[in-house]
Amino acid sequence: MNFDLSIAGEKVKPHQSLALHIMVGLALIGFGVISYFFYAFTYVATKSQFPLHDLKVWAIVMLFFGFIIIFITIFRKSWMIYPKNNRIFRIIELIACVSFLVLSYGNALKMPAAIFAILSLGILYAIFQEEGNNKPLLLSVSDEGINLPSTARRKFLEWTEVESIILRFGTITVECQGNSFFQWNVNNINFDNEIFEAYCKSQVAEHKNKRIKDW
Repeated sequence: MNFDLSIAGEKVKPHQSLALHIMVGLALIGFGVISYFFYAFTYVATKSQFPLHDLKVWAIVMLFFGFIIIFITIFRKSWMIYPKNNRIFRIIELIACVSFLVLSYGNALKMPAAIFAILSLGILYAIFQEEGNNKPLLLSVSDEGINLPSTARRKFLEWTEVESIILRFGTITVECQGNSFFQWNVNNINFDNEIFEAYCKSQVAEHKNKRIKDW
């Protein structure tokens, strides 16, 4: 049997994407707390042209977005790294950061404006970099072994080297001996996932026995 998977070429690794999501979430939470407990109740707020009530509302909005981003990134990371979901959240984060940038700058809050400007540029850069991840590459699984994409550090894996292959949430993970693994985002598949995983399990089991005998 032969299974071909179209995968995304990765300029940005999944853990790097998740790290930026967490950074944005923490920034929103941090400035949300500062805005609510500092700007909203001290002399700084009275010196700004921004009304106290509106400032508290924006602080709550920051906290809401920040906690949502952190929660999904930590507890639904497999869902978050799926390319379509990741891009939607990037756009939401960019809109939020640009909005808070304009809000801060317009009310002479220079430090928050600078931070949100840096975050906005970082998110915009990430969007363009992650867009390059959509360049299709091919991973092929067959009786002979696994032909890896041209960007991988290895070009071919024998079944005797493989511990498991998992295809979940648009991501394929190839776990190998020695606690090493390969992982890519999958663009699309034209076969039944259960049949694919059953085939991989049978190949791993068959060649694991051969590996033990050879040893």
